[in-house]
Amino acid sequence: MTSRYRHRRTFDPAIAFPSPVEPGEIIVNTSNRQIAVGDASAGQLGVPKALIGVRFFDTTARYALNDVVVQAGNLYKANATIPPGAFNGANWTQLGVVTTMPAGSVVFTPTGNVIAIDVQSAIAEVDAEKVAKLGDTMTGHLSLPTGPAAANAVRKDYVDAADTALATLAGSKVDKGGDTMSGALVLPADPTIALHAATKQYVDANTGSALVVSDTPPAGAKDGSLWWESDSGLLYVRYNDGNTIQWVIAAPQPDINAFATHAYVDAGDLNALKYSAQSLTTPQQQQARQNIYAAPFDAMAYGGLQIDGAMEVSQERGTTVGSASGIYPCDGWQQSFGGTMTVNTAIAGAAFVPGFTNVLYLNPGVAQVSLGASDYSLIWQKIEGYRIAKLAWGTANAQPITLCFWSAHHRPGLYSGSIRNGVTNRNYAFTYTQSVADVAQYNVITIPGDTSGVWAVDNTIGMYLTFSNGAGSTYTAPSANAWLAGNYQAAPGQINGVAATTDIFRLTGVTILPGNEAPTAARSPYVLRPFDQELQICKRYFEKSYNYATLPGTAVGAGGAQGEFYGAAYSGGSMLYSTRFQVEKRAVPTMKIFDGAGNVGVISYYSTSWQNGGSMAMAGTGTKYFGVQGGANGPFYWSFDYTADARL
Repeated sequence: MTSRYRHRRTFDPAIAFPSPVEPGEIIVNTSNRQIAVGDASAGQLGVPKALIGVRFFDTTARYALNDVVVQAGNLYKANATIPPGAFNGANWTQLGVVTTMPAGSVVFTPTGNVIAIDVQSAIAEVDAEKVAKLGDTMTGHLSLPTGPAAANAVRKDYVDAADTALATLAGSKVDKGGDTMSGALVLPADPTIALHAATKQYVDANTGSALVVSDTPPAGAKDGSLWWESDSGLLYVRYNDGNTIQWVIAAPQPDINAFATHAYVDAGDLNALKYSAQSLTTPQQQQARQNIYAAPFDAMAYGGLQIDGAMEVSQERGTTVGSASGIYPCDGWQQSFGGTMTVNTAIAGAAFVPGFTNVLYLNPGVAQVSLGASDYSLIWQKIEGYRIAKLAWGTANAQPITLCFWSAHHRPGLYSGSIRNGVTNRNYAFTYTQSVADVAQYNVITIPGDTSGVWAVDNTIGMYLTFSNGAGSTYTAPSANAWLAGNYQAAPGQINGVAATTDIFRLTGVTILPGNEAPTAARSPYVLRPFDQELQICKRYFEKSYNYATLPGTAVGAGGAQGEFYGAAYSGGSMLYSTRFQVEKRAVPTMKIFDGAGNVGVISYYSTSWQNGGSMAMAGTGTKYFGVQGGANGPFYWSFDYTADARL
């Protein structure tokens, strides 16, 4: 019987081969490195028969008791069932080990000066008594004959005599590195090139002008000589104009009283640049940088602890307005409210702050004139612990942060927000005042590091950043601008920003910088990361396969998926497809699969035509990948889109 199939592949290490299969069909398990064929004999029809008894070890494979593998050139047999993972010698028994007879067990009759009667002892005896050719240390003297040949070892008296003769010869010569002669050196002639030694007669005949240092004019100096007058510090030249000879000033000298020396500047308490090292306090260092418009290194090199501070990235909603509590108007920022009010939120284009293209806004759909104790409205961001770890909060080395942002709220007055730890038992409520309705203003708030509490430094919530536009007494801190124990959203005096449907709350350009300095308002856009870099950071928490401008769940048509497409020619059973995420996720994400009509939990597939609503199931999800298993709708092509949500 012949088969119309060439082979089938699987990569599930837990199931070596599917069963039954077609007689004569070849099945390959790539994880286990196994190959089998479907049995064609009566009574065993379609049962997979393994073809290879010995395999190469693979970390993705699962092994049964007594399976034999090759690892690092050696054969091993499994001691029990072994799951996928790195090779562990404790789980295996090596086969074919060669045992070597110890040399000490070989006995012989000694001869010559050797006393030992076994090989190992004899080797040790010879090694201890003989001089190694490669070099050794003798325990006694070596006596040599006289008159050595050139390559022979020599006696001490021979070396001593040669050393004495050499020292005598060296002592009678002039050292090239410099020496003192005991007699005159007679030269053959006057020098002819620059590096020749000069004779006395040549020097006497060619001596010209000179530089003389004295407090009186030197007598007998030749024309062109220089004289530095040591009392005044003036430099003169002996000048002969053909009629007269006189000392004239070589160059005009400045009035030294018009200049301040380094020592004078460094010694005085002057508002000037100093040349010596200074011990400045932290505020003095900060002021010095501001005086010369110099940015600190951390501010220049840092894009901020926050994500999407410019409100540019919105994968899930784009600019769609939403009014449900808990939605994300843009990546990283979540709206939340409780009370009788409803609050609309979205991002929109904004030209009111130069350098920023978007603004996030909150706008009551239903106003609430009076807030109850537990009523609130806010926008917040949960910041991952890894991003705040360098602040060392919760320790004695806790560092400050500086929060910068732009606001343009419709209702003037006092607004507030808070910084909280992940377990919400440490709180710092900050305040700022919106001075003029609907006019953009730049706000800078420095917050000291918290030396108490537990601040996560892993992939869980490390910090909450909250902006409030209304809070009841339950969520209002007892005081502002101080670290407190508790869970609060706002500071005392927070205005009710949901009292009317005209109360628009606008926010953009949010930056959290380590340290106590911030860029100027004009330069605040330059600190934030550009859109392309910010998008990659945002995808750690939320990712979609759709084109950026296409919202998840949009009907793109059966077979028109913008993300995943998979083709196969298989007529029955289920099929498995897996792929990697564009960016590794913070944690294992929650997956949604969409067909071409935007339906969730189904795929588009092709049999004789494209159709939606194909059955599917998730087949494993990690932080780097996910898998989808399709139903028995083949032969077909697959088409689907997805979202992966790993937000805090």
